[in-house]
Amino acid sequence: MPNMVDSFFSQSVVFITTESLETVEGIILNKPVSQVKLNSLTSSETQKTQEEKILKNLVSQSSRLFFGGPVDFGTISLLELSDVNQSLSFNEVIIEKNFSFFQKIIFSHNNDQRLYFGKSVWGRGQLFEEIASGDWLLKDYEPQIINMEAKNMWGYLIAALGIEKYSFIGEGGRS
Repeated sequence: MPNMVDSFFSQSVVFITTESLETVEGIILNKPVSQVKLNSLTSSETQKTQEEKILKNLVSQSSRLFFGGPVDFGTISLLELSDVNQSLSFNEVIIEKNFSFFQKIIFSHNNDQRLYFGKSVWGRGQLFEEIASGDWLLKDYEPQIINMEAKNMWGYLIAALGIEKYSFIGEGGRS
């Protein structure tokens, strides 16, 4: 929603990738990692390693790296832009198990690849409750949005839904 106040999800375009009985998972498509404060992402599961420090330095320097969500930041989802005509498909790689793969991709000059760090995850029924309470707007996937600049995606989709982003007042969208 235009009035979303959550720092991770404000003006986010989230593509739902997986839905099961227990969770709904998605990837935020329009948040370059360089715009996200990585210090606010702490992992209680793993200790900070030298690879994680290298990763944070590299992440802020690439236009192909995006913040996919605040959960499981040690996982990257690889998107091949050449395959997005009909549907989006992400290949998931766990960084801790395959850091050399990450380095190979990050230093390649293949502009047809995007990497999304982390994902967005909702517990059983959580996302549906948030939608019902007016926290989220839904729109079917349109292949042309993935080729837009990240900064233009959200505005395009809000306009496509026929919503004036400045017409909302109050506090909704707290996800």
